[in-house]
Amino acid sequence: MSTNIAAAIAQSRQLELELPETARHYRVQFLRNYTIEGIEPFLRYALLQLGLRPHVQFGGYGTFRQDLEQIASNSQQALDAIVVCWVLEELDPDVGNPNWTSDRARTALLSLFDHLDRVSARAILVQNFIAPFVAETSAGGDSIGLGVTALNRCISEEIDKRALRFSLLDSSQLARQLGEAAALDYRFWYLAKAPYKPALLDKMATEITRVARLQCGLAKKVLVLDCDNTLWGGVIGEDGLAGIKLDRHDYPGNAFLDFQKSILRLNRRGVILALCSKNNESDVFDVLDNHASCLLRRTDISAYRINWEAKATGIREIAEQLNVGLNSVVFVDDSSHEIGLVSNALPQVTCLRTPDKHWMLPSLLARSGVFDTDVVTNEDLVRTQSYRDERERESSRADMVSLDEYLASLQIIAKITTATPEAIPRIAQLFLKTNQFNLTTRRLVAFEVEQLMTSESNAIFTMSASDRFGDLGLVGVMIAERRGTEAGVTDLLLSCRALGRGLELALASEVIRRLSLEWGITRWLAYFVPSLKNAQARDFWDRAGFTFECEDNMGKKYYLQGEPGAALPIDHVTITGGNQ
Repeated sequence: MSTNIAAAIAQSRQLELELPETARHYRVQFLRNYTIEGIEPFLRYALLQLGLRPHVQFGGYGTFRQDLEQIASNSQQALDAIVVCWVLEELDPDVGNPNWTSDRARTALLSLFDHLDRVSARAILVQNFIAPFVAETSAGGDSIGLGVTALNRCISEEIDKRALRFSLLDSSQLARQLGEAAALDYRFWYLAKAPYKPALLDKMATEITRVARLQCGLAKKVLVLDCDNTLWGGVIGEDGLAGIKLDRHDYPGNAFLDFQKSILRLNRRGVILALCSKNNESDVFDVLDNHASCLLRRTDISAYRINWEAKATGIREIAEQLNVGLNSVVFVDDSSHEIGLVSNALPQVTCLRTPDKHWMLPSLLARSGVFDTDVVTNEDLVRTQSYRDERERESSRADMVSLDEYLASLQIIAKITTATPEAIPRIAQLFLKTNQFNLTTRRLVAFEVEQLMTSESNAIFTMSASDRFGDLGLVGVMIAERRGTEAGVTDLLLSCRALGRGLELALASEVIRRLSLEWGITRWLAYFVPSLKNAQARDFWDRAGFTFECEDNMGKKYYLQGEPGAALPIDHVTITGGNQ
Protein backbone atom coordinates (compact mmCIF):
# COMPACT_ATOMS: atom_id res chain seq x y z
CA MET A 1 0.00 0.00 0.00
CA SER A 2 1.16 3.55 -0.65
CA THR A 3 2.02 5.56 2.46
CA ASN A 4 0.31 8.57 0.88
CA ILE A 5 -2.85 9.35 2.82
CA ALA A 6 -4.60 11.03 -0.14
CA ALA A 7 -3.93 7.98 -2.35
CA ALA A 8 -5.27 5.63 0.33
CA ILE A 9 -8.47 7.69 0.59
CA ALA A 10 -8.98 7.75 -3.17
CA GLN A 11 -8.36 4.02 -3.54
CA SER A 12 -10.73 3.30 -0.65
CA ARG A 13 -13.52 5.25 -2.31
CA GLN A 14 -13.18 3.17 -5.45
CA LEU A 15 -13.11 -0.12 -3.53
CA GLU A 16 -16.15 0.93 -1.53
CA LEU A 17 -18.11 1.53 -4.73
CA GLU A 18 -17.24 -1.99 -5.91
CA LEU A 19 -18.08 -3.65 -2.59
CA PRO A 20 -21.22 -5.83 -2.74
CA GLU A 21 -24.11 -5.03 -0.41
CA THR A 22 -23.63 -8.41 1.24
CA ALA A 23 -20.07 -7.58 2.33
CA ARG A 24 -19.32 -8.36 5.97
CA HIS A 25 -19.11 -5.36 8.29
CA TYR A 26 -15.96 -5.08 10.40
CA ARG A 27 -16.03 -2.81 13.48
CA VAL A 28 -12.86 -1.52 15.09
CA GLN A 29 -12.52 0.80 18.06
CA PHE A 30 -9.26 2.43 19.10
CA LEU A 31 -8.53 3.18 22.74
CA ARG A 32 -5.68 5.67 22.77
CA ASN A 33 -3.71 8.26 24.67
CA TYR A 34 -2.18 9.94 21.62
CA THR A 35 -3.38 11.21 18.24
CA ILE A 36 -3.75 8.20 15.95
CA GLU A 37 -6.59 9.26 13.67
CA GLY A 38 -4.11 9.26 10.77
CA ILE A 39 -4.27 5.46 10.70
CA GLU A 40 -7.90 5.42 9.52
CA PRO A 41 -7.31 5.84 5.73
CA PHE A 42 -4.74 3.04 5.72
CA LEU A 43 -6.90 0.71 7.82
CA ARG A 44 -10.02 1.35 5.76
CA TYR A 45 -8.12 0.64 2.55
CA ALA A 46 -6.59 -2.57 3.91
CA LEU A 47 -9.96 -3.87 5.17
CA LEU A 48 -11.70 -2.99 1.91
CA GLN A 49 -9.05 -4.96 0.03
CA LEU A 50 -10.18 -7.99 2.03
CA GLY A 51 -13.79 -7.37 0.98
CA LEU A 52 -14.80 -6.10 4.42
CA ARG A 53 -16.88 -2.99 5.09
CA PRO A 54 -14.92 -1.01 7.72
CA HIS A 55 -16.33 0.93 10.67
CA VAL A 56 -13.54 2.69 12.54
CA GLN A 57 -14.07 4.61 15.81
CA PHE A 58 -11.70 6.40 18.16
CA GLY A 59 -12.14 6.69 21.90
CA GLY A 60 -11.38 9.80 23.90
CA TYR A 61 -7.88 11.00 24.58
CA GLY A 62 -6.62 8.90 27.51
CA THR A 63 -10.14 7.81 28.56
CA PHE A 64 -9.49 4.07 28.50
CA ARG A 65 -11.78 3.05 31.36
CA GLN A 66 -14.67 5.30 30.38
CA ASP A 67 -14.54 3.99 26.82
CA LEU A 68 -14.47 0.38 28.00
CA GLU A 69 -17.52 1.00 30.20
CA GLN A 70 -19.35 2.46 27.22
CA ILE A 71 -18.37 -0.51 25.02
CA ALA A 72 -19.59 -2.95 27.68
CA SER A 73 -22.95 -1.16 27.91
CA ASN A 74 -23.47 -1.08 24.13
CA SER A 75 -24.05 -4.80 23.57
CA GLN A 76 -26.03 -4.20 20.36
CA GLN A 77 -22.93 -3.06 18.48
CA ALA A 78 -20.50 -5.93 19.02
CA LEU A 79 -16.94 -4.99 18.15
CA ASP A 80 -14.76 -7.18 15.99
CA ALA A 81 -11.62 -5.61 17.40
CA ILE A 82 -10.42 -3.24 20.08
CA VAL A 83 -6.99 -1.74 19.46
CA VAL A 84 -5.18 -0.28 22.48
CA CYS A 85 -2.71 2.38 21.36
CA TRP A 86 -0.62 4.16 23.95
CA VAL A 87 2.63 5.97 24.41
CA LEU A 88 4.60 5.77 27.62
CA GLU A 89 4.96 9.54 27.99
CA GLU A 90 1.18 9.91 28.42
CA LEU A 91 0.78 6.81 30.58
CA ASP A 92 3.41 8.09 33.03
CA PRO A 93 4.31 11.80 32.66
CA ASP A 94 7.37 11.31 34.88
CA VAL A 95 9.15 9.20 32.29
CA GLY A 96 12.58 10.66 31.57
CA ASN A 97 12.99 12.27 34.96
CA PRO A 98 16.07 11.29 36.98
CA ASN A 99 15.53 8.06 38.95
CA TRP A 100 12.40 7.21 36.96
CA THR A 101 11.21 3.61 37.18
CA SER A 102 8.59 1.71 35.19
CA ASP A 103 6.55 0.70 38.26
CA ARG A 104 3.77 3.26 37.85
CA ALA A 105 3.29 2.48 34.16
CA ARG A 106 3.28 -1.25 34.89
CA THR A 107 0.50 -0.83 37.46
CA ALA A 108 -1.53 1.18 34.93
CA LEU A 109 -1.19 -1.35 32.14
CA LEU A 110 -2.05 -4.30 34.43
CA SER A 111 -5.17 -2.45 35.52
CA LEU A 112 -6.17 -1.88 31.89
CA PHE A 113 -5.72 -5.55 31.07
CA ASP A 114 -8.11 -6.40 33.90
CA HIS A 115 -10.70 -4.04 32.43
CA LEU A 116 -10.17 -5.41 28.90
CA ASP A 117 -11.01 -8.88 30.18
CA ARG A 118 -14.57 -7.71 30.86
CA VAL A 119 -15.50 -6.56 27.36
CA SER A 120 -16.78 -8.91 24.68
CA ALA A 121 -14.84 -7.79 21.63
CA ARG A 122 -13.88 -10.73 19.40
CA ALA A 123 -10.24 -9.62 19.25
CA ILE A 124 -8.11 -7.23 21.30
CA LEU A 125 -4.81 -5.91 20.01
CA VAL A 126 -2.45 -4.18 22.44
CA GLN A 127 0.37 -1.98 21.21
CA ASN A 128 3.74 -2.11 22.90
CA PHE A 129 6.07 0.83 23.48
CA ILE A 130 8.84 2.06 21.21
CA ALA A 131 12.16 2.30 22.99
CA PRO A 132 14.32 5.37 22.33
CA PHE A 133 16.41 5.07 19.19
CA VAL A 134 19.24 6.91 20.96
CA ALA A 135 20.49 4.95 23.98
CA GLU A 136 21.32 6.69 27.25
CA THR A 137 24.96 6.72 28.22
CA SER A 138 24.36 6.86 31.96
CA ALA A 139 25.33 3.63 33.71
CA GLY A 140 23.20 4.20 36.81
CA GLY A 141 19.50 3.89 37.62
CA ASP A 142 16.65 2.42 35.65
CA SER A 143 17.18 3.85 32.15
CA ILE A 144 14.28 4.55 29.80
CA GLY A 145 15.44 1.78 27.48
CA LEU A 146 15.51 -0.81 30.25
CA GLY A 147 12.14 0.38 31.54
CA VAL A 148 10.53 0.10 28.11
CA THR A 149 11.96 -3.39 27.69
CA ALA A 150 10.49 -4.44 31.05
CA LEU A 151 7.07 -2.98 30.20
CA ASN A 152 7.01 -4.62 26.79
CA ARG A 153 7.85 -7.94 28.40
CA CYS A 154 4.95 -7.41 30.80
CA ILE A 155 2.58 -6.66 27.90
CA SER A 156 3.66 -9.83 26.08
CA GLU A 157 3.19 -11.93 29.22
CA GLU A 158 -0.31 -10.57 29.81
CA ILE A 159 -1.25 -11.26 26.19
CA ASP A 160 0.08 -14.82 26.45
CA LYS A 161 -2.20 -15.41 29.45
CA ARG A 162 -5.19 -14.41 27.33
CA ALA A 163 -4.12 -15.91 24.01
CA LEU A 164 -7.62 -16.85 22.83
CA ARG A 165 -8.44 -13.30 21.73
CA PHE A 166 -5.51 -11.02 22.64
CA SER A 167 -2.75 -10.16 20.16
CA LEU A 168 0.35 -7.99 20.23
CA LEU A 169 0.59 -4.97 17.96
CA ASP A 170 4.37 -4.81 17.87
CA SER A 171 4.94 -1.18 16.98
CA SER A 172 8.43 -1.36 18.46
CA GLN A 173 9.52 -3.88 15.84
CA LEU A 174 7.66 -2.07 13.04
CA ALA A 175 9.38 1.21 13.92
CA ARG A 176 12.79 -0.41 13.84
CA GLN A 177 12.05 -2.01 10.48
CA LEU A 178 11.41 1.47 9.08
CA GLY A 179 14.08 3.34 10.97
CA GLU A 180 13.73 6.43 13.12
CA ALA A 181 13.46 8.98 10.31
CA ALA A 182 10.67 7.13 8.49
CA ALA A 183 8.71 6.08 11.60
CA LEU A 184 8.71 8.93 14.12
CA ASP A 185 7.60 12.52 13.80
CA TYR A 186 9.01 14.48 16.75
CA ARG A 187 7.69 17.77 15.46
CA PHE A 188 4.06 16.64 15.39
CA TRP A 189 4.49 14.82 18.69
CA TYR A 190 5.17 18.11 20.41
CA LEU A 191 2.65 20.08 18.34
CA ALA A 192 -0.30 17.67 18.32
CA LYS A 193 0.62 14.51 20.26
CA ALA A 194 0.84 12.70 16.88
CA PRO A 195 4.16 10.82 17.11
CA TYR A 196 3.99 8.51 14.07
CA LYS A 197 4.58 9.16 10.39
CA PRO A 198 2.31 7.67 7.70
CA ALA A 199 4.74 4.82 6.97
CA LEU A 200 4.44 3.47 10.52
CA LEU A 201 0.67 4.00 10.61
CA ASP A 202 0.42 2.06 7.36
CA LYS A 203 2.36 -0.86 8.85
CA MET A 204 0.23 -0.83 12.00
CA ALA A 205 -2.92 -0.92 9.84
CA THR A 206 -1.55 -3.92 7.97
CA GLU A 207 -0.95 -5.78 11.24
CA ILE A 208 -4.52 -5.08 12.39
CA THR A 209 -5.80 -6.33 9.04
CA ARG A 210 -3.93 -9.60 9.50
CA VAL A 211 -6.05 -10.26 12.60
CA ALA A 212 -9.18 -9.38 10.62
CA ARG A 213 -8.19 -11.87 7.92
CA LEU A 214 -7.99 -14.64 10.53
CA GLN A 215 -11.25 -13.64 12.24
CA CYS A 216 -13.21 -13.67 9.01
CA GLY A 217 -11.82 -16.94 7.67
CA LEU A 218 -9.95 -15.25 4.83
CA ALA A 219 -6.58 -16.94 5.32
CA LYS A 220 -5.52 -18.98 2.29
CA LYS A 221 -5.14 -22.77 2.15
CA VAL A 222 -3.28 -23.67 -1.05
CA LEU A 223 0.03 -22.39 -2.44
CA VAL A 224 0.40 -23.02 -6.18
CA LEU A 225 3.95 -22.46 -7.41
CA ASP A 226 5.55 -21.92 -10.77
CA CYS A 227 8.94 -23.65 -11.09
CA ASP A 228 11.53 -21.99 -13.37
CA ASN A 229 12.87 -18.74 -11.86
CA THR A 230 10.49 -19.23 -8.93
CA LEU A 231 11.66 -22.36 -7.10
CA TRP A 232 15.10 -22.16 -8.65
CA GLY A 233 17.04 -19.77 -10.84
CA GLY A 234 17.10 -20.52 -14.54
CA VAL A 235 15.11 -22.79 -16.85
CA ILE A 236 15.49 -26.51 -16.17
CA GLY A 237 14.68 -27.47 -19.78
CA GLU A 238 17.54 -25.31 -21.07
CA ASP A 239 20.08 -25.17 -18.24
CA GLY A 240 19.82 -28.78 -17.09
CA LEU A 241 20.08 -30.14 -13.57
CA ALA A 242 23.63 -28.85 -13.06
CA GLY A 243 22.94 -25.43 -14.54
CA ILE A 244 20.03 -24.11 -12.47
CA LYS A 245 20.75 -21.75 -9.55
CA LEU A 246 19.94 -23.50 -6.28
CA ASP A 247 22.56 -23.82 -3.55
CA ARG A 248 23.59 -22.25 -0.26
CA HIS A 249 26.94 -20.87 -1.40
CA ASP A 250 26.25 -18.53 -4.33
CA TYR A 251 23.77 -15.78 -5.15
CA PRO A 252 21.03 -16.02 -6.30
CA GLY A 253 20.89 -19.77 -5.68
CA ASN A 254 21.02 -19.20 -1.93
CA ALA A 255 17.98 -16.89 -2.13
CA PHE A 256 15.97 -19.55 -4.00
CA LEU A 257 17.04 -22.11 -1.40
CA ASP A 258 15.81 -19.91 1.44
CA PHE A 259 12.55 -19.37 -0.45
CA GLN A 260 12.07 -23.14 -0.50
CA LYS A 261 12.68 -23.16 3.26
CA SER A 262 9.88 -20.62 3.72
CA ILE A 263 7.58 -22.78 1.58
CA LEU A 264 8.32 -25.87 3.65
CA ARG A 265 7.64 -23.97 6.88
CA LEU A 266 4.19 -23.11 5.54
CA ASN A 267 3.65 -26.72 4.49
CA ARG A 268 4.48 -27.94 7.98
CA ARG A 269 1.83 -25.52 9.27
CA GLY A 270 -0.79 -27.10 7.03
CA VAL A 271 -0.60 -25.09 3.79
CA ILE A 272 -1.18 -27.37 0.81
CA LEU A 273 1.50 -27.20 -1.88
CA ALA A 274 0.87 -27.57 -5.62
CA LEU A 275 2.84 -26.94 -8.82
CA CYS A 276 1.56 -25.28 -11.98
CA SER A 277 4.30 -24.88 -14.55
CA LYS A 278 4.71 -24.74 -18.32
CA ASN A 279 7.36 -27.39 -18.46
CA ASN A 280 8.18 -31.00 -19.11
CA GLU A 281 6.94 -33.01 -16.16
CA SER A 282 10.01 -35.25 -16.17
CA ASP A 283 12.37 -32.24 -15.99
CA VAL A 284 10.59 -30.76 -12.98
CA PHE A 285 10.54 -34.02 -11.06
CA ASP A 286 14.18 -34.58 -11.92
CA VAL A 287 14.92 -31.47 -9.83
CA LEU A 288 12.64 -32.49 -6.97
CA ASP A 289 13.94 -36.07 -6.91
CA ASN A 290 17.62 -35.68 -7.74
CA HIS A 291 19.00 -32.15 -7.20
CA ALA A 292 21.30 -32.27 -4.18
CA SER A 293 20.28 -28.82 -2.89
CA CYS A 294 16.53 -28.98 -3.61
CA LEU A 295 14.62 -29.06 -0.34
CA LEU A 296 11.16 -29.52 -1.87
CA ARG A 297 10.49 -33.13 -2.71
CA ARG A 298 7.82 -34.89 -4.72
CA THR A 299 6.19 -36.09 -1.49
CA ASP A 300 5.60 -32.46 -0.40
CA ILE A 301 3.40 -31.78 -3.45
CA SER A 302 -0.31 -32.59 -3.10
CA ALA A 303 -1.32 -31.73 -6.68
CA TYR A 304 0.32 -30.57 -9.90
CA ARG A 305 -0.33 -29.54 -13.47
CA ILE A 306 2.98 -29.54 -15.34
CA ASN A 307 2.22 -29.16 -19.03
CA TRP A 308 1.95 -26.52 -21.75
CA GLU A 309 -1.68 -25.58 -21.12
CA ALA A 310 -2.91 -22.23 -19.78
CA LYS A 311 -2.00 -21.85 -16.13
CA ALA A 312 -5.49 -20.64 -15.26
CA THR A 313 -6.82 -24.00 -16.48
CA GLY A 314 -4.26 -25.86 -14.38
CA ILE A 315 -5.03 -23.86 -11.25
CA ARG A 316 -8.76 -24.43 -11.67
CA GLU A 317 -8.17 -28.17 -12.01
CA ILE A 318 -5.90 -28.20 -8.95
CA ALA A 319 -8.58 -26.48 -6.87
CA GLU A 320 -11.16 -29.03 -8.03
CA GLN A 321 -8.82 -31.93 -7.26
CA LEU A 322 -8.11 -30.61 -3.76
CA ASN A 323 -11.79 -29.73 -3.24
CA VAL A 324 -11.10 -26.11 -2.26
CA GLY A 325 -12.50 -22.83 -3.51
CA LEU A 326 -10.44 -20.67 -5.83
CA ASN A 327 -10.52 -17.90 -3.23
CA SER A 328 -8.40 -20.20 -1.01
CA VAL A 329 -5.59 -20.34 -3.58
CA VAL A 330 -2.40 -18.27 -3.84
CA PHE A 331 -0.40 -18.43 -7.08
CA VAL A 332 3.27 -17.42 -7.26
CA ASP A 333 5.04 -16.82 -10.57
CA ASP A 334 7.99 -14.78 -11.84
CA SER A 335 6.21 -13.71 -15.03
CA SER A 336 4.10 -10.55 -15.06
CA HIS A 337 2.43 -11.90 -18.18
CA GLU A 338 1.35 -15.14 -16.49
CA ILE A 339 0.25 -13.29 -13.36
CA GLY A 340 -1.91 -11.03 -15.52
CA LEU A 341 -3.50 -13.92 -17.38
CA VAL A 342 -4.36 -15.79 -14.20
CA SER A 343 -5.65 -12.63 -12.46
CA ASN A 344 -7.97 -11.88 -15.38
CA ALA A 345 -9.24 -15.45 -15.77
CA LEU A 346 -9.46 -16.28 -12.05
CA PRO A 347 -9.96 -13.06 -10.06
CA GLN A 348 -10.69 -15.10 -6.91
CA VAL A 349 -7.08 -16.34 -6.87
CA THR A 350 -4.49 -14.23 -5.02
CA CYS A 351 -1.50 -13.76 -7.33
CA LEU A 352 1.99 -12.85 -6.11
CA ARG A 353 4.79 -12.02 -8.50
CA THR A 354 8.30 -12.84 -7.33
CA PRO A 355 10.44 -9.72 -6.73
CA ASP A 356 13.03 -8.66 -9.29
CA LYS A 357 15.55 -8.41 -6.47
CA HIS A 358 16.14 -12.05 -5.61
CA TRP A 359 17.29 -11.21 -2.11
CA MET A 360 13.70 -10.19 -1.32
CA LEU A 361 12.27 -13.55 -2.44
CA PRO A 362 12.63 -15.50 0.85
CA SER A 363 10.35 -13.07 2.72
CA LEU A 364 7.72 -12.80 -0.04
CA LEU A 365 5.11 -15.08 1.54
CA ALA A 366 5.62 -13.84 5.10
CA ARG A 367 5.31 -10.21 3.99
CA SER A 368 2.07 -10.94 2.13
CA GLY A 369 0.39 -12.25 5.30
CA VAL A 370 -2.01 -14.39 3.25
CA PHE A 371 -1.15 -17.57 5.14
CA ASP A 372 -1.21 -16.07 8.63
CA THR A 373 -2.49 -18.37 11.35
CA ASP A 374 -2.88 -17.95 15.08
CA VAL A 375 -2.51 -21.64 15.90
CA VAL A 376 -1.16 -24.83 14.34
CA THR A 377 -3.30 -27.91 15.02
CA ASN A 378 -2.51 -31.60 14.71
CA GLU A 379 -4.60 -31.65 11.54
CA ASP A 380 -2.33 -28.99 10.03
CA LEU A 381 0.78 -31.05 10.75
CA VAL A 382 -0.49 -34.08 8.83
CA ARG A 383 -2.43 -32.34 6.04
CA THR A 384 0.00 -33.24 3.25
CA GLN A 385 -0.11 -36.89 4.33
CA SER A 386 -3.92 -36.67 4.33
CA TYR A 387 -3.91 -35.67 0.66
CA ARG A 388 -1.54 -38.52 -0.17
CA ASP A 389 -3.99 -40.84 1.59
CA GLU A 390 -6.81 -39.33 -0.46
CA ARG A 391 -5.00 -40.18 -3.70
CA GLU A 392 -4.84 -43.80 -2.55
CA ARG A 393 -8.57 -43.72 -1.79
CA GLU A 394 -9.35 -42.41 -5.26
CA SER A 395 -7.12 -45.06 -6.80
CA SER A 396 -8.98 -47.81 -4.94
CA ARG A 397 -12.32 -46.38 -6.03
CA ALA A 398 -11.56 -47.19 -9.66
CA ASP A 399 -11.72 -50.90 -8.81
CA MET A 400 -15.19 -50.69 -7.21
CA VAL A 401 -18.43 -51.40 -9.05
CA SER A 402 -20.56 -48.92 -7.09
CA LEU A 403 -20.29 -46.01 -4.69
CA ASP A 404 -21.82 -48.09 -1.89
CA GLU A 405 -19.17 -50.78 -2.39
CA TYR A 406 -16.42 -48.15 -2.33
CA LEU A 407 -17.71 -46.50 0.86
CA ALA A 408 -18.08 -49.84 2.61
CA SER A 409 -14.51 -50.77 1.63
CA LEU A 410 -13.11 -47.67 3.36
CA GLN A 411 -14.05 -49.04 6.81
CA ILE A 412 -14.86 -45.54 8.11
CA ILE A 413 -14.90 -44.90 11.85
CA ALA A 414 -16.41 -41.66 13.19
CA LYS A 415 -15.68 -40.73 16.79
CA ILE A 416 -18.38 -38.28 17.95
CA THR A 417 -17.84 -36.72 21.36
CA THR A 418 -18.70 -33.69 23.43
CA ALA A 419 -16.10 -31.03 22.67
CA THR A 420 -13.23 -30.59 25.12
CA PRO A 421 -11.22 -27.41 25.85
CA GLU A 422 -8.23 -28.98 24.08
CA ALA A 423 -10.25 -29.01 20.85
CA ILE A 424 -11.06 -25.26 20.91
CA PRO A 425 -8.23 -24.20 18.53
CA ARG A 426 -9.24 -26.78 15.92
CA ILE A 427 -12.97 -26.00 16.29
CA ALA A 428 -12.30 -22.29 15.75
CA GLN A 429 -10.08 -23.13 12.79
CA LEU A 430 -12.90 -25.08 11.15
CA PHE A 431 -15.34 -22.22 11.74
CA LEU A 432 -12.96 -19.74 10.15
CA LYS A 433 -11.88 -21.86 7.18
CA THR A 434 -14.79 -24.13 6.24
CA ASN A 435 -16.92 -22.80 3.40
CA GLN A 436 -18.30 -25.61 1.23
CA PHE A 437 -20.08 -27.64 3.88
CA ASN A 438 -20.99 -24.95 6.38
CA LEU A 439 -24.74 -24.67 6.75
CA THR A 440 -24.84 -21.18 8.26
CA THR A 441 -21.30 -19.85 7.51
CA ARG A 442 -21.15 -18.35 10.98
CA ARG A 443 -17.57 -17.40 11.91
CA LEU A 444 -16.61 -18.10 15.51
CA VAL A 445 -13.23 -17.29 17.00
CA ALA A 446 -11.69 -19.35 19.80
CA PHE A 447 -12.95 -17.00 22.52
CA GLU A 448 -16.55 -17.40 21.32
CA VAL A 449 -16.21 -21.18 21.11
CA GLU A 450 -14.99 -21.18 24.71
CA GLN A 451 -17.99 -19.10 25.80
CA LEU A 452 -20.43 -21.48 24.10
CA MET A 453 -18.66 -24.46 25.68
CA THR A 454 -19.42 -23.11 29.15
CA SER A 455 -23.05 -22.24 28.34
CA GLU A 456 -25.67 -24.53 29.88
CA SER A 457 -28.04 -24.01 26.95
CA ASN A 458 -25.54 -25.06 24.26
CA ALA A 459 -23.80 -28.30 23.40
CA ILE A 460 -20.79 -28.64 21.10
CA PHE A 461 -19.92 -31.96 19.50
CA THR A 462 -16.87 -32.82 17.45
CA MET A 463 -16.28 -35.64 15.03
CA SER A 464 -12.91 -37.22 14.27
CA ALA A 465 -12.75 -39.70 11.41
CA SER A 466 -10.42 -42.39 10.12
CA ASP A 467 -10.49 -45.24 7.61
CA ARG A 468 -8.21 -47.99 6.39
CA PHE A 469 -6.04 -45.48 4.54
CA GLY A 470 -5.36 -43.15 7.45
CA ASP A 471 -6.55 -40.68 10.08
CA LEU A 472 -8.46 -37.61 8.89
CA GLY A 473 -8.35 -35.96 12.32
CA LEU A 474 -11.04 -33.68 13.73
CA VAL A 475 -13.16 -32.87 10.68
CA GLY A 476 -16.67 -32.04 11.90
CA VAL A 477 -18.43 -29.77 14.41
CA MET A 478 -22.08 -29.46 15.39
CA ILE A 479 -23.53 -26.98 17.89
CA ALA A 480 -27.05 -27.28 19.29
CA GLU A 481 -29.02 -24.84 21.44
CA ARG A 482 -31.63 -26.00 23.95
CA ARG A 483 -34.97 -24.15 24.12
CA GLY A 484 -37.15 -26.12 26.52
CA THR A 485 -38.38 -29.26 24.76
CA GLU A 486 -37.30 -27.74 21.45
CA ALA A 487 -33.71 -27.49 20.20
CA GLY A 488 -32.01 -25.83 17.28
CA VAL A 489 -28.94 -26.77 15.25
CA THR A 490 -27.05 -23.48 15.17
CA ASP A 491 -23.99 -24.79 13.33
CA LEU A 492 -22.99 -27.86 11.35
CA LEU A 493 -19.79 -27.96 9.35
CA LEU A 494 -17.48 -30.53 7.84
CA SER A 495 -13.96 -30.11 6.50
CA CYS A 496 -13.83 -30.22 2.70
CA ARG A 497 -11.35 -33.13 2.76
CA ALA A 498 -13.93 -35.31 4.55
CA LEU A 499 -16.77 -34.74 2.10
CA GLY A 500 -18.33 -37.49 0.02
CA ARG A 501 -18.41 -40.13 2.77
CA GLY A 502 -21.75 -39.46 4.44
CA LEU A 503 -20.00 -38.23 7.59
CA GLU A 504 -22.19 -35.13 7.80
CA LEU A 505 -25.28 -37.34 8.07
CA ALA A 506 -23.61 -39.51 10.67
CA LEU A 507 -22.72 -36.47 12.78
CA ALA A 508 -26.16 -34.84 12.62
CA SER A 509 -28.17 -37.98 13.24
CA GLU A 510 -25.99 -39.19 16.12
CA VAL A 511 -25.92 -35.83 17.94
CA ILE A 512 -29.69 -35.38 17.53
CA ARG A 513 -30.26 -38.90 18.82
CA ARG A 514 -28.12 -38.35 21.91
CA LEU A 515 -29.46 -34.90 22.77
CA SER A 516 -33.07 -35.90 22.19
CA LEU A 517 -32.60 -38.47 24.96
CA GLU A 518 -30.47 -36.30 27.25
CA TRP A 519 -32.47 -33.07 26.92
CA GLY A 520 -35.91 -34.56 26.30
CA ILE A 521 -36.24 -32.86 22.90
CA THR A 522 -39.35 -33.53 20.81
CA ARG A 523 -38.85 -30.98 18.04
CA TRP A 524 -35.71 -29.79 16.23
CA LEU A 525 -35.20 -26.67 14.13
CA ALA A 526 -32.39 -26.01 11.65
CA TYR A 527 -31.42 -23.47 9.00
CA PHE A 528 -29.59 -23.49 5.73
CA VAL A 529 -28.16 -20.02 5.11
CA PRO A 530 -26.93 -19.82 1.51
CA SER A 531 -23.57 -18.27 0.68
CA LEU A 532 -21.48 -18.03 -2.46
CA LYS A 533 -19.63 -21.21 -1.53
CA ASN A 534 -21.95 -23.66 0.27
CA ALA A 535 -24.34 -24.58 -2.57
CA GLN A 536 -23.45 -28.28 -2.33
CA ALA A 537 -25.00 -28.36 1.17
CA ARG A 538 -28.30 -26.76 0.18
CA ASP A 539 -30.28 -30.02 0.27
CA PHE A 540 -28.64 -31.45 3.40
CA TRP A 541 -31.58 -31.07 5.76
CA ASP A 542 -33.86 -32.68 3.16
CA ARG A 543 -31.45 -35.63 2.95
CA ALA A 544 -31.29 -35.79 6.76
CA GLY A 545 -35.04 -36.33 7.04
CA PHE A 546 -36.05 -32.78 8.04
CA THR A 547 -39.13 -31.02 6.63
CA PHE A 548 -38.94 -27.62 4.96
CA GLU A 549 -41.04 -25.07 6.87
CA CYS A 550 -40.46 -21.68 5.30
CA GLU A 551 -37.86 -19.19 4.07
CA ASP A 552 -37.30 -16.09 6.19
CA ASN A 553 -34.67 -13.37 6.51
CA MET A 554 -32.19 -15.89 7.98
CA GLY A 555 -32.51 -18.51 5.24
CA LYS A 556 -34.36 -21.78 4.66
CA LYS A 557 -35.95 -23.07 7.85
CA TYR A 558 -36.50 -26.77 8.56
CA TYR A 559 -38.04 -28.78 11.39
CA LEU A 560 -37.98 -32.35 12.62
CA GLN A 561 -40.41 -34.13 14.92
CA GLY A 562 -38.66 -36.93 16.81
CA GLU A 563 -35.43 -38.53 15.63
CA PRO A 564 -34.02 -38.02 12.11
CA GLY A 565 -34.54 -40.52 9.34
CA ALA A 566 -31.82 -39.81 6.82
CA ALA A 567 -32.83 -40.38 3.20
CA LEU A 568 -29.36 -41.76 2.46
CA PRO A 569 -27.98 -44.78 4.34
CA ILE A 570 -24.94 -44.33 6.59
CA ASP A 571 -24.47 -47.99 7.46
CA HIS A 572 -20.89 -47.80 6.14
CA VAL A 573 -19.87 -45.49 9.04
CA THR A 574 -19.07 -47.03 12.42
CA ILE A 575 -19.84 -44.50 15.17
CA THR A 576 -17.93 -44.47 18.45
CA GLY A 577 -17.51 -42.05 21.33
CA GLY A 578 -20.82 -42.26 23.15
CA ASN A 579 -23.74 -44.45 24.19
CA GLN A 580 -24.78 -46.49 21.19
